[in-house]
Amino acid sequence: MTQVEIIPTLVPESLHEIVELREKFRSFMTALHVDAADGKFAPNVTWMPSAGEVLPDREQIHYKAHLMVEDPLPLGLQFIEAGARTLEGHVEAFKSVEEGLSILKAWKDEGAEQVAVALLLQTPFEDADPYFSVCDYVRL
Repeated sequence: MTQVEIIPTLVPESLHEIVELREKFRSFMTALHVDAADGKFAPNVTWMPSAGEVLPDREQIHYKAHLMVEDPLPLGLQFIEAGARTLEGHVEAFKSVEEGLSILKAWKDEGAEQVAVALLLQTPFEDADPYFSVCDYVRL
């Protein structure tokens, strides 16, 4: 029998929502995809970690943060500090390819196990090409 990994996605308004989801799916959840939006890059605003906030069971849960924000570098660093292991930044938020590569490298240097680029549906897939050498996957 093939094992299937179920990775819930959450668009949290608070850290408490993440804690509640963790409790609800404790019996099988090994990873959680967390969407973060700033109201500028994406129209909604979500919870984003503040200094000292820690994701629940971060040693057992592989947190993936999808950063739909105008300034992904500092938020990515905050997520790493809170316990996220994978960070996804949007190529549309990078001001240049050089900046995007620098951000992905900075996240890796600060401890991210995986880094990825994400694309809006209308963005040509080729826009991800310059990042293939440093990213672990591409989110569409």
